Amino acid sequence: RNYVMDIREIAVLTERTVHDMRFKWTNTHSDKNPFSTAPAIIVKDAFTSGGAQNKNLTNGNTYELSDLVYFAGEKLTMRSGFQSSYRRDRSVSEDNFFGEFTFSDLASYAAGKPLKYRITCCNPRFEMSQTKLAFFSQNDFKFTKTFTLMVGTRYQYQNDLDDKNNLDPRIGFAYAIGNATVIRGGAAIFHADMDFNQSQNTRRLDGKRL
Repeated sequence: RNYVMDIREIAVLTERTVHDMRFKWTNTHSDKNPFSTAPAIIVKDAFTSGGAQNKNLTNGNTYELSDLVYFAGEKLTMRSGFQSSYRRDRSVSEDNFFGEFTFSDLASYAAGKPLKYRITCCNPRFEMSQTKLAFFSQNDFKFTKTFTLMVGTRYQYQNDLDDKNNLDPRIGFAYAIGNATVIRGGAAIFHADMDFNQSQNTRRLDGKRL
């Protein structure tokens, strides 16, 4: 079950300046209950039976706020603003809490001699919040009718990562040759953020909690 509220306001401040602000709220609820809680049985190259081992419950809220100022001048075009998001989840994960037997073949299964037994234990409840912030500015300078220089920068922050030195400069150019050909080039540094689910699993499956 999901609920989404999305509000956006666009204002024309002057004939050359536009202000764009957006707020989005997302609420999610997921409840998964297997038909059977029996231990899973896997017989290689033969069959799989038993419980599905996938009991989960998740409730979460995500809040996103972004702001953009766009200016289009005769010699300068500017796009500056920020993006932010805050997500908080409360979850209960009981994947493989009832155990899983793996047999190498049918003969081992008939003899009751499993190859391995695997089970997850301890605390299935987990809460986590994540905050992301990004500030950016992109400026295009039109020096002549044929040459434009693009200079910008972006900074990203994420509270659940130790690395805070995430300043990303960008530079590029566009040079027109005649009316049909434009040569473009540039260079930039990019930092990728860590997905919420990836960060959540790293902390949940730490060998102590689960």
